[in-house]
Amino acid sequence: MRPKRTLAWLLTAMLVAGLIACSNGGTRDDGGNTGASDKTAQTNTEKGPVKLRYMVWGSPNEKKAVEDYSKKYMEQNPNVSIEVIHVPNDNYATKVATMVAGNDAPDLAYMSEAQAYELAAQGKLVDIFERLDVDPDFKLENYAPNVFYQYEPGRSLGRRIGIGTMGMYYNTEIFEKAGIDPLPRDPAKTMTWDQFVNLAKRLTIDESGKNALDPAFNPDKIKQYGFMMETGWANYLPMVTSNGGSFVNEDGTTFGLSEPAAYEAIQQLADLINVHHVAPSPVQLKSLPNLATSLQTGKAAMIFGGNWLTLDLSAAKAKFGYGLFPKMKENASIILASPVVIFKSTKNLDEAWKFYKYAADPSAAIGIYADGLSIPVLKDWLTDEEKLKQWAVNDKHPDGYVDVMIKPLFAETTKPGPPDLLKNYGKIDTIVTPALDNVWLGKTSAKEAMESIKPQVEAELRGVYEWMH
Repeated sequence: MRPKRTLAWLLTAMLVAGLIACSNGGTRDDGGNTGASDKTAQTNTEKGPVKLRYMVWGSPNEKKAVEDYSKKYMEQNPNVSIEVIHVPNDNYATKVATMVAGNDAPDLAYMSEAQAYELAAQGKLVDIFERLDVDPDFKLENYAPNVFYQYEPGRSLGRRIGIGTMGMYYNTEIFEKAGIDPLPRDPAKTMTWDQFVNLAKRLTIDESGKNALDPAFNPDKIKQYGFMMETGWANYLPMVTSNGGSFVNEDGTTFGLSEPAAYEAIQQLADLINVHHVAPSPVQLKSLPNLATSLQTGKAAMIFGGNWLTLDLSAAKAKFGYGLFPKMKENASIILASPVVIFKSTKNLDEAWKFYKYAADPSAAIGIYADGLSIPVLKDWLTDEEKLKQWAVNDKHPDGYVDVMIKPLFAETTKPGPPDLLKNYGKIDTIVTPALDNVWLGKTSAKEAMESIKPQVEAELRGVYEWMH
C-alpha cells in the first residue's frame, strides 16, 4: 500500500500498500464490522446467485492477496461470485473513466482521491454513511480516525483501502558500529532538528572514511548517506506541520506553504541536500537503489518513508529499527491511502456492502498486515494488545513499530494529506511540485519559490473537504 507523479508512490504502493484484508466469516461479539456471519451466508444462499466485480490496482503479490480473501469469502457465501479485475496503476484512472462512461462500472473499486471525489459529486457512488441507518453493526466508532472520506458534510464516498503513515527507519548495524543509541520512540524524547542534523552528519561517510563533521569531508564522493527521503508531500508535510505550518489554511482559502512556518521547514529539508550534504538530491536518488534497499545495503543510515517499506525490509532480512521523525516545535504525523468505493449502479447493493465490510477486517487475511504491507482500518486491531500481537508484534516488525507507526494515528496533530483535504488538488499539485523541485535542487530558496506561486495557487483554491478525526 503505497502512495501519480508526486503522488505516484502514494497511488502506486502506499496506497496499494493500503490493501485490505478480510474476516473469518464469524459473527463478532464486539459490535464490530465483519463480512459474513452464518446468518448472512444463509440469507445470501436464499437469494440466489450473485456476481460482484471488484476492481483493484497493485503488484502481483497484492493482486494475489485480494484474490485470496475474495475466494475465502466465496467459500463462506457459495451463492456469491467475485471477479477481481486487476488494472495496472498507470492505466487505472483511464480504465475507470471508460467503464463509467460505458455504463459498465464495477460493483466495488479502489479509487484515487481526486477521481473518487469527482464521481461522488456526480452521484455515481454509494453514500457509505447511509448504511448507518440500515446496518446496526456498522458503527463509525469501530474505525480508526481519519478513515472515511466526506465529499459533503455527513456524506461519505468510502473508507481508506488501508492506513498508510510515515516514519523513520534506521540501519541497526550501522548505528551499533558507530556506537550510536537507537532512534527515540518516546514522543517526549524526540530529537530536535539540530540534533538530527548533527546525527546525519556523523553518519554521512565519504570514500576516504571521513564523515560530514570533518572539515576534510568530500561531499562529491559520498559512499554512505546519513539520511534519505523522497520529496513528495507526504515527506515534507510532517516537518511543515511540526513547525506550525500547513499546506493551506484551515478553510482552504490561502496558500499555507507561502507562510514562514511552512517554507522555513521546507528550507531546512532542502539544506540537508545542498548545505549539509547528508542526503542525496532527487537527481542523485535516481542513480541509487530504492529507499529500502539503500537502508539494507548501507547506502543510507536512516530513511524516512511509509509503513509499507517494512514489507521490503523484512523480506530482505534487513537489520533495521524504527524511530520518530525529529521535531521543530511539536511531534507531527500524517495519514494517507486512497479510498475503496461502491458504485451506485450495482445491482446487488446489499451483497456489495457485506463484502465491503468483510474486506476491512484483518481476521482471515492477516498476512497482508503481518508481512508489513498495510495497517488495518478497524480501531481494535490498532489498540487491542492481543490483536496487535497477531500482526504488528512479530519478527517482521522490529521493536518500535507500534510506537512510531500506530500510536501517532490517534494524535490530534495527525491529519489527512492535501489529496484528501483539498478540493481541486490535482490542478494545485501541478503548480506546487515543479516549484518545489527547484528548491530540492538548490536553484531557489523555499521562500522565493512558494511566494512566487502563491497567486497561481490561490486562484485555484476551492476550499476543503471536512474530515472526522
